[in-house]
Amino acid sequence: MSKKTVLWFCLVIFVVLGIGSKKAFSSEPIVIITKGEYVMGAGETMEAAEERAKKAAMQTAAEKAGAFVKSYTKVKNLALESDVIEVIANHSMKVEVLEKKKSVLGDVEAIRFYVKIKAVMTEEEIEANLKKVMEDQSIVDSYNRLKADYEKQNKEMEMLKRQLVNAVGGDKQKIARLISEEEKKYKANLWVEKAQHLLYFDEEALDVYNKAIELNPELASAYVGIAYVLSFQNMGEPSELKELEEKVKGLQGSLANLDKAISIDENYADAYALRAEVLEEIRNTENAIYQLKDELYNFKEKEKQYNEQILKDINRAIALNASNKADLYQKRAYFYVNAAQLGEFEKSSPYIIENYFNKAIADINQAIALCKEDDLEHLSKYYGAKARIYSNAKGYYIMTNNAVKEKESKKFANQWYQKSKELAMKNKALFEKKEKELKELEQTTEIGKLFYELDMDGWRERVLGSQKDLEGKSNEQKEKIAEKKSAELKKRISSGAASAEDYLYMAMFGFDDSAEIRINNYAKGIALFEKRNPTGREALLLVHFYIFKAVLHLDNQQYDDALNGLNKAKSITEKHLFWAQGVIKINDFWKLIKLIKGGDVRSASKLKKEEAEAVYWIQFALQIPFLRAKVYEKLDLPSKALEDYRYLCDTFKYEEACKDVKRLR
Repeated sequence: MSKKTVLWFCLVIFVVLGIGSKKAFSSEPIVIITKGEYVMGAGETMEAAEERAKKAAMQTAAEKAGAFVKSYTKVKNLALESDVIEVIANHSMKVEVLEKKKSVLGDVEAIRFYVKIKAVMTEEEIEANLKKVMEDQSIVDSYNRLKADYEKQNKEMEMLKRQLVNAVGGDKQKIARLISEEEKKYKANLWVEKAQHLLYFDEEALDVYNKAIELNPELASAYVGIAYVLSFQNMGEPSELKELEEKVKGLQGSLANLDKAISIDENYADAYALRAEVLEEIRNTENAIYQLKDELYNFKEKEKQYNEQILKDINRAIALNASNKADLYQKRAYFYVNAAQLGEFEKSSPYIIENYFNKAIADINQAIALCKEDDLEHLSKYYGAKARIYSNAKGYYIMTNNAVKEKESKKFANQWYQKSKELAMKNKALFEKKEKELKELEQTTEIGKLFYELDMDGWRERVLGSQKDLEGKSNEQKEKIAEKKSAELKKRISSGAASAEDYLYMAMFGFDDSAEIRINNYAKGIALFEKRNPTGREALLLVHFYIFKAVLHLDNQQYDDALNGLNKAKSITEKHLFWAQGVIKINDFWKLIKLIKGGDVRSASKLKKEEAEAVYWIQFALQIPFLRAKVYEKLDLPSKALEDYRYLCDTFKYEEACKDVKRLR
């Protein structure tokens, strides 16, 4: 659990709803510490069991990281599906194993493996993976496919372990072999997962996918992965004959791997979609080769064969619901337009040519129908494509002297072009408006200022200086400024001239320091801060620091110290709670939260200074007992945890706590 994790409640109220600064992510990485366990049974290897424990820890970390990715994408005015958020979170984490241990459970063959990890995530990683996913939806499909494989393998392994317990003789050996095979499949998937985290142009990706195939030659996703890498490596546009021939050779390698994947799994939608792309690229490249040789007339029959295969794969991919289905509809629409133009050249009947245009319009309408109403970028793209189809139809009717159809096609071409243009402008305006609103909320509203100071760690500017100092600076200049600030901070600490904020900054963000050093820095910082007898917003900041310390202890399983920090936070919060409830009633507090969750961010922006502070005191009053109850559960004290859950349920009508009351009863 990271320092950021303890702010989950505020994040629900504010970050998820779009209040906050993007700079908050880039200024410091998000650190999440989790643990995982796995019990190894007879027939399993220690290596695989340890990997399963690590995988469990990573899954927990990914769930927590998903909350921050969701926050970030909300700030960016993006509404993403939960599986997309999960992929971005999973791929954005840099994982380090902090601790590994194992213990025997009664039976010598039953061993529990424990792995503790640290996952670090930065805005840059989130942004890079967001861009990758937005450009290539197949990444999500590949992740979901891998996730389903893991779930299937886990169930299969548990079943085999149960069977092995009662098996004898030859059956025991047979089941042991099956367990060994399942382990190989699991390890193969781990290699595929590692490869999926790499970039397509990373040479290591090919080696990693091949390691997966060595363990499981029937792993279709590994062959598709290789095909993606090879196709990416050969997507340039050379002009020399030799280079063009080399490109075709490379793409043929991609094609061979896709053929293998489809032979293993004939329902692999994204394999068909990618094969259509690769075939199209091979067709276009060979076309260029024949042109250079001045033998284009010899390519016509081959081009026809390519087109038939491409269209066949597009049809299969659409029927199987490929991840880029809307784009496939657009691609097929263009195929129909090309067929219509070829029909013109071959003097086909008007009925056949018009039928192709109608099919193209039907497909582009399907692409439009698949878009969400707020997906203005793709809607603009597809309406633009629709305009071009009508424009092509207009050209045909000009050639055939059909004035009525020409006029009609021209009208629709202009109409949909204008629609595309309006959507693009609207999308740009909404983005600019959102950016402006966020800046205004942070800089001009009371809740925005308070949110930035506490949850977005704006107080760090007391240590590092204003973020404005970095505006307009190059990355090299920023690095030099950061190095200078860091040196100045270390000098103040070593000389004993550091402020409370200096010590607290190093406690919270000195990730290279040991836990002991960070806790020591916290103790010095908090002592200096307490001497000020803080009031108002400074008192809120002190509570914020207490909670951080509690979670730091919780991460290190120092439960008594964690409770001590939470109790200090509780003591200060209770002194302000009566006043806060006088400013904002609990019912009004929940109404406000409901409005914000519904997208009415302006409801929060209208809060006055004392109302904003009251909201924070109330949310601290909810957060502290909730965290304390979780600590009690860790200590196996369900009755104590129940007291805190019941307090939250009865006093604040907090739904999550009410659910926990029922659970512990």
